[in-house]
Parts: sequence; structure tokens; C-alpha cells
Amino acid sequence: RSGHLAIEYSEDNIQAIALDYAREIEALRPNGPLILGGNCQGSVVALAIAQHLIRRRRHLPLLILMEWNIEPQPYAGPVGLIFGRESELAYPYMRFWEPELMWKRAWPDHFVEYVSGGHGEYFSAPNIRSLANAVNALIDASSAVPLRLMPEEAWRYELKATVLPACIRANEQRSLQIDVKNISDINWPDGVKFGLALRNIWLKEDGTVECQKDGHTFLPELPSGAGTNLSMKIKAPATTGTFRLVFFISEEGVPWHEQPESSVEFSINVLSP
Repeated sequence: RSGHLAIEYSEDNIQAIALDYAREIEALRPNGPLILGGNCQGSVVALAIAQHLIRRRRHLPLLILMEWNIEPQPYAGPVGLIFGRESELAYPYMRFWEPELMWKRAWPDHFVEYVSGGHGEYFSAPNIRSLANAVNALIDASSAVPLRLMPEEAWRYELKATVLPACIRANEQRSLQIDVKNISDINWPDGVKFGLALRNIWLKEDGTVECQKDGHTFLPELPSGAGTNLSMKIKAPATTGTFRLVFFISEEGVPWHEQPESSVEFSINVLSP
């Protein structure tokens, strides 16, 4: 329930309800994609829930806001809007000339469906069939929207270095061939546009970072289950010794603090020049 007639719709109350629902949803479905929706005041709560789950790196291919009748709030994921054609409360063209101008600013990827009936009449026959058709149409439309944020479950991949030296000279540059395969259930977008790249770092034997900004190659678009072979230049550390050369996929602008589970590493001896 949205708290209708039970609470004041202050920002603090909306966030408190949204956090409770976010915890319940994650307990019921800790993994996998989520489609959320809300009607009237419930759409305000649904949007707040979606914002919390996005920050937790969950995959939300669609958020449905039904009978939304307040000022839009920014949200980066796909949004489906549903309005009743006979709704005096929320039908946008009863109040505005071009509401699409605001929707485009707040929700870059949005789709609109209109259903039969007036406000509060959509969940009963005969309007329920119109509502079901609208929800299905929004799911179909949103399926073509590329990712804007990489969810946690998308970070599943396999890496393999096809040519790897056991020894390398200090400051020496090498070009390596790396096989990359997307083994997640989510299609990866074009890395150049999205900022998804193969990179490497050099670690000392104790795990401390020797060089964290070395090789870097953007990935092509990789559907679920697809692979590619990339060429990447690396440069050995300036000091000699045994190092751990670690390859992994990263998202530009997202801080990297610890070795990802899907990374692959090799022990490399760095020799004097």
C-alpha cells in the first residue's frame, strides 16, 4: 500500500516507506531483474523504491508510473507512463498542451500508454484488459532500451590472455591478445559510448598497487553469451621483482577499490632493462 489516507506525503515519509519496500523486495528477490509499478500515490512510492534499488546496482528494465499527476522527478532508467483516457485527475491533456516536454527532461527513456476508464476504475472489468495490454506494450517497448547503469548482475564475464610472457623488462611495452566473454544474462552496450573497458593493473606480491592506470581498451557491444578478442598494450613497472598482472572489466568513472571476482591475474617477473 502507498499510505493513502494514512500518512502525510512528506519527502521523509515517502523515503521511509520506499526503504521498507526495497528491503522486502530484496528479501523476496535478491537477484534478477525487477519491474516495478505504482498507481497514483503508489507511483510516487514506486519511483522512490526504484531510485533506492538502482543505487544498490539492481537491474530495473522498467518502472511503470500510472496516473502520475505531480511534477516529474529525475530517474535514469526506462519509465512507462499509463493514463486513463477518462481520468479527470491525471489525464495530462486536460491540463497541459505538451506534457511530453517535461517528461523528456525527467525521463530520457519513457513510453506512454492510455487505457480505458476513469481514475480508480482500471483494475476491474472491462478496463483491466486494457490495463494488461498497456503493461505488456510498455514491457515490449522498454526491452530495446540500452543500459545507462551497469547492474551488479551484469558483472559476470570470462577473460583469457592468449599470449602472455612469463618475464618482461622494466618499462617494456607489450601488446597482448585478450579474449572477453559476457556470461551474464544482460546485453552489454557499446563500450565506447557507455564507458565499458578492459583494463589492467599491476600489484605487488602483497597485494598493494604498483600501477593502477596502465592498459585500457573499450569493449564492443556484447550481447549475453557473446565474446570478442581484444588487443591491449601494457607497460611493465619501472621497478624489478615479481608482480601480479590483473585484467578486469571496468566502467569509466566508477571508482575501483578491490579486485573484481571475474578478474584474471598472472604472476610476471619484471627484469632489469
